[in-house]
Amino acid sequence: MQRCDLHRHLYGSVDPAWWLAHIAGQTVDLSAAEQTYFLRYQRHAGLSELRARQRRGDAQAGSDFARILADAHGASGFEAFQARHDLITWSSALADPQLLRRPSARAAAEIPALVAHVAERGRGEALALMELRVMLPALLRPAVESWLWRLISDACLKESQPAGRPQVRAVASLPRSRASAHWPILRDCLLAGEADGIVAVDFCHREEGQDPRDLLAFAAELHRFNAEHPRLALALLVHVGESFERLGFESALRRIHQVQFQLQPHRLGHACAAGLPLGYLRRQPRQRREAGAEWQRSRDWIASAAEQGFAAESARRLLNAPASPLPSGSVCHDYDQQRLEDVARLAAWLRQELAKAGAIIEVCPSSNRAILGLAALDEHPLLQFLDSHINCLIGSDDPALFATSLPQEAALMAPLLGDTQANALIERREWASEILSGRAAARSPG
Repeated sequence: MQRCDLHRHLYGSVDPAWWLAHIAGQTVDLSAAEQTYFLRYQRHAGLSELRARQRRGDAQAGSDFARILADAHGASGFEAFQARHDLITWSSALADPQLLRRPSARAAAEIPALVAHVAERGRGEALALMELRVMLPALLRPAVESWLWRLISDACLKESQPAGRPQVRAVASLPRSRASAHWPILRDCLLAGEADGIVAVDFCHREEGQDPRDLLAFAAELHRFNAEHPRLALALLVHVGESFERLGFESALRRIHQVQFQLQPHRLGHACAAGLPLGYLRRQPRQRREAGAEWQRSRDWIASAAEQGFAAESARRLLNAPASPLPSGSVCHDYDQQRLEDVARLAAWLRQELAKAGAIIEVCPSSNRAILGLAALDEHPLLQFLDSHINCLIGSDDPALFATSLPQEAALMAPLLGDTQANALIERREWASEILSGRAAARSPG
């Protein structure tokens, strides 16, 4: 058995009780974490009070924090998730203002301890490999950013040594808007032999408002780097189609197609929009708004899809579908039954294209169910992906936020897939970043 969690975020993997004990021993300004939570939920998280209770030795404080992290109060959507995740990230060493200017003792202590803690949790899940994604603050000085990548890499390599521990690797999550500006810092660490524990670059966080084409130059540069330095090669991973609250359905599908066929990633994160059943689409609000430029790009893409085999009649109807212009420059779409059926056909065509291209999609059942607001697991995109013969694997995403683990994610889907297939989806060692990028082969003695 080679259980591998290939889609997991470092800070979202902490045990809530461990994290509360961790910040209880420090002087940490919790106001930013509290504020983002309040703005989203219109209620206080009570993180300061929980920390005070932890300091007094209240054994119940940790479990109460776990409940707060996992409770979305009935809300779905990415922002509801992010507000809870911010309770961790905004109370971490990465949010320390001192870190913007220089390396901090707090980060130097926190990151190795956190990686060791998460590795131990992975051992409890009988994992053979964990790829942990880490996003750094956007405004760090280059010297500080370089220091952090080295620190993270060293921590992962160190935790991979003890017998019985999973192999731990890091994935550098870069900001979508300034990837090319941050890449030279990571690249120089790799060339200096100081970031061997980092095996991939990822783009996560909010995807709406960012054009996938903005990553074209970076993707070309990364693929060129991999060809020139195969022993240092990094996989390219992209979250796309995970959340699309401010997009038309057609635009959510277009973005997945753009990422796969223009950026040529090694794995896609979530890509949920491509696998949602018609029943789910029917339950969504009939009217959706998006930027006018998004819709124009989608119209061009639909026309191109029709030239590549998408049903001409469905394409014609989608191109002529109502999209009322608004004074803000946005458009308002009206999705009637016919249009939803045509969107479902477009999604089916996209799945065929992804399957032919050999795309690999990382799905995270608990995370996808919560963020999308699925009525039942039989609406999960994984089912349509597998029916379309798309390569898939299961990851845990942010276990602390969804009260889960990798084995639990497989167990969640087992009633629909069967135990054998569900467990196989958490044992995809052959799709590890080091293998897909070619790094493992380049370093093989053979």
